[in-house]
Amino acid sequence: MELVNDSGWHGARLPEIRGDKYEKLKGALGNVNPDGDSLVGQTIAVVAEDDLNIIEAIGWVFAGFFISQAEKAQLDAFGERFNLPRNGLTRSSAYVIYLLQPGQTVNAGELFTISGSSGDWTTTGDVKENGKTAAGFVLSVKQAAITAGNTFTISISGKPYSTQYQTSDTSDTIISRLYADIVAREPSLATYATAYGSLLYAADGRSLIQFSFADDVFQVVRTGIPATAWYQSDTEFPEALFGYIATDDILVLSNGLKGYLIEDDEIYRPRIQAAAAARRVSISSSRPGIKNAILAVDGVTYADVEVNRGFQTNADGVPGKSIHAFVAGGADNDIAQAIYDAAAGECGFYGDVSGTATDGTTTETVYFSRQSYQLVYVSVSGAIWDAETTGKPADYISVARNTVTAYFSQLQVGRDVFAGQIYARLLSAFPTLTDITVTVGKTSTPADKTVAIGSGIIAVTNNSSVAVS
Repeated sequence: MELVNDSGWHGARLPEIRGDKYEKLKGALGNVNPDGDSLVGQTIAVVAEDDLNIIEAIGWVFAGFFISQAEKAQLDAFGERFNLPRNGLTRSSAYVIYLLQPGQTVNAGELFTISGSSGDWTTTGDVKENGKTAAGFVLSVKQAAITAGNTFTISISGKPYSTQYQTSDTSDTIISRLYADIVAREPSLATYATAYGSLLYAADGRSLIQFSFADDVFQVVRTGIPATAWYQSDTEFPEALFGYIATDDILVLSNGLKGYLIEDDEIYRPRIQAAAAARRVSISSSRPGIKNAILAVDGVTYADVEVNRGFQTNADGVPGKSIHAFVAGGADNDIAQAIYDAAAGECGFYGDVSGTATDGTTTETVYFSRQSYQLVYVSVSGAIWDAETTGKPADYISVARNTVTAYFSQLQVGRDVFAGQIYARLLSAFPTLTDITVTVGKTSTPADKTVAIGSGIIAVTNNSSVAVS
């Protein structure tokens, strides 16, 4: 088939080009192989599938282009295609941080005001502490800990930040110096002057962060817990922006969302584009495609996927032609639907947790696994200190335990535990420490340097599994 000759461009559809090539291939194989027809048939099947993927991918590229240009009824048409209608009445929302006293709970429905709007705002759920997981903390240093030679350490998502005692130090100077160092080295954090002292918080004003610090060194003045507050009106739609004033105990450190009677194009268009992008990653049952679909589920904080493409059960117990997803967070049925949508074709689902999913006609049970835990024991002993400086700090035990806790808080699912990594963090936390012995294990008398963690399992410790001497 000639695409171009003396008469000019003829053009051809992709199947016509392929057909011409198949005929030539069949003729050539016919002279050397009696199974020529079978071989050509197999080739056609493989190439046709590739062609369909190419054509569908090109189609999504153009669909994305037209979504970006569409307006009003055109967007409504795309919404019908993705089963994604416009949202109706949605109240304005504000992202706030409650500064809670230790043990305090703010009940759902308690009203407050924010500058820039005349009406009331409130949350739909209770706001309460969650250990040392928070948007931020207002801290002070206990007077008994302000002694020569002490090290003051705060760990953020497992990474320790420290400052040493300096002559004439007070709680305020230690906190100021330590917070300034953390913010300078960690751009995702910021400080804000509150009525109770300096708040170290997630810079987006919304995220939760895993903090770790020694309770016998630091006093919690206020715990910053993020929450979403809704404006109590169906006819007014104010905005609550960063820095707007609520109360001393409620801060607005992130821009909120303006409500609407009916979703307009500027809000609706990104949702449709996100649906188109999700459809693209769901074209094949590849491991990254399924993982991305699960991670897109609201509330999911971790996902990993194992795909067994063989016919036999593999070494991990996953049956042939099945997928095994490990998930933390999110609702069971939402996760099941994401897996079902992303896994093209018929395949098996393996795991010990189930949810239901549907394609609009058939409802199916989808299995996956939740994150599992392995308790690890840690022994820290034999510390050797630099005798020419300040030597062993008075808060050694509490800071060492805190450092171990911080290490485990940042471990991801399936990550092995290494005593050497804990050793390095201890040397970083204590500038006067020259050597120390660290062992780990799965029994109360740990003697190993490594603990292997299986797929879908996360290593953890508790108060009784960490020994420091």
